[in-house]
Amino acid sequence: MTIKQQKGSFLLEFLIALGIFSIAIVGLVKLQNRATADLSDLGSDMAIPILIDDFTARINIAPNNVIDNRSWNELKVTANVMMKDIEKGEDKNTIRIIDMIDPSKKNDYTVVIDLNGI
Repeated sequence: MTIKQQKGSFLLEFLIALGIFSIAIVGLVKLQNRATADLSDLGSDMAIPILIDDFTARINIAPNNVIDNRSWNELKVTANVMMKDIEKGEDKNTIRIIDMIDPSKKNDYTVVIDLNGI
């Protein structure tokens, strides 16, 4: 019984396996980057309801439903911690929330005060 000697076949198989493994690793890295970016967007969007709730609470406890400068500055500090900036809207019940990372993301939110429940 004779066995043919195959020279270089192991090296060729190794290079093919290494290529397949490299493609899989690149795919996993891209998937991880995408998941991180999506999670970052989600965290940024979660700040909006918190700021609106804080703004609403401050309006409800303020005299005549008008926020004073001290309370407004405290709200601004809270927004900055969450990577947001806020501006006063056109009327006393409107707030504009601006994303610090992407300033094109800015929206106005209006709080409706129900004076009938008081």
